[in-house]
Amino acid sequence: MRLKPLVILFRIVGNLQEERLQRLKHRMKVYFDPSRRDHQEALKALWHATYPDQELEGLISEQWKDMGWQGRDPSTDFRGAGFISLENLLFFAKTFSASFQRLLNKQCGNRATWEYPFAVAGVNITFMIMQMLDLQSSKH
Repeated sequence: MRLKPLVILFRIVGNLQEERLQRLKHRMKVYFDPSRRDHQEALKALWHATYPDQELEGLISEQWKDMGWQGRDPSTDFRGAGFISLENLLFFAKTFSASFQRLLNKQCGNRATWEYPFAVAGVNITFMIMQMLDLQSSKH
């Protein structure tokens, strides 16, 4: 029996989607490791994408609080979502820089007495998406 081209296409697309899903699930298991050079470089890249004209004093610095990290060491805020949350923040900062800067600096709206830290919110959005899509379950 010969398969029709459309059936073949659906099988190829299905296999491609499955492969991409597996790669995504693998990436989700990568925890942020402050001793890994590639993780350090990604964190520095986020800083430079966010503040291109401001020199970063160090990977542990009070400056990180300006971006919305909870403390001097942003690596402690990746607990729930891992390295992929940093990749998402970096993608957002580079690809949609105007929107990223507008949200970071809250340029459209009034500042509240208490606000959720911007960078930590980005990490939590990644975590929530992972949970909503049920990507960490073994069903997939």
